Amino acid sequence: MKIYLDYNVLIFLKDKKSSEINSEELEKKIANYKLNGHCFFFSPAHLEELAVSKRHSDVDDEVIIRDIGYFTYFFGKNSIRPKDDSVVFRTEYPGTCYNRAISDSYLNDCVESFSKKRLKTIKSIKKNNSQKMLDKSDFDVLIDHLRNIESEAFSDIIVYKDENTLSLIRNSFNFRQNAIEALFHLCELKNIYPEKMKNSRSRLYDIGHIIYASYTDLFITHDEKLFQKAKIIYDFLNIKTEVLYLNELLSN
Repeated sequence: MKIYLDYNVLIFLKDKKSSEINSEELEKKIANYKLNGHCFFFSPAHLEELAVSKRHSDVDDEVIIRDIGYFTYFFGKNSIRPKDDSVVFRTEYPGTCYNRAISDSYLNDCVESFSKKRLKTIKSIKKNNSQKMLDKSDFDVLIDHLRNIESEAFSDIIVYKDENTLSLIRNSFNFRQNAIEALFHLCELKNIYPEKMKNSRSRLYDIGHIIYASYTDLFITHDEKLFQKAKIIYDFLNIKTEVLYLNELLSN
């Protein structure tokens, strides 16, 4: 089984101290997964979050080196990253991925700025919604969004939520990441587990984690809003990844 940890769970493991969780129990659960032959994978989103701490918080190089060392100890060379219009599970050290994230940091800064402006716009027009779910009308919006991006691929699709359309979205990395990002924004627009403006940066990387985790079997997070939105989005796109809230893992 391929397992993907949210960044906050990884930090709990690295620091081995938290007032929120039983760190010793978490280590036992993770060790048990590994003993049973399950593999943990890191993605560019993990190392981009680490790069953010360097760019914006001026974290010492010694801390960065120590964190990369822990990531290397924990993941080894188990990497998931995009290639062409798919993703590949390949052997790559976290340090290599971190160097790439740092070299592309100017791009991430632009994306962060755009993401913050988009969240502000969404919050200015978001709707009241008592139902914590996405519905048929949201699928119409999603297909229109994907048509604008890839008009040829979606030009003949009747707006209907069938497995053929869902497969087309899931089988392309570009379509999948655009669909997940659009649905994440729709959740915000419909007031489904909305984020605060101060979390605009972490929200951007949450989207990345949902995208990469969707290629694995199990996604573990300690962020309740991310947990709920990941479940809603995966269910909407018929993605089979199981989403597990960390407290559920520790209580079993």
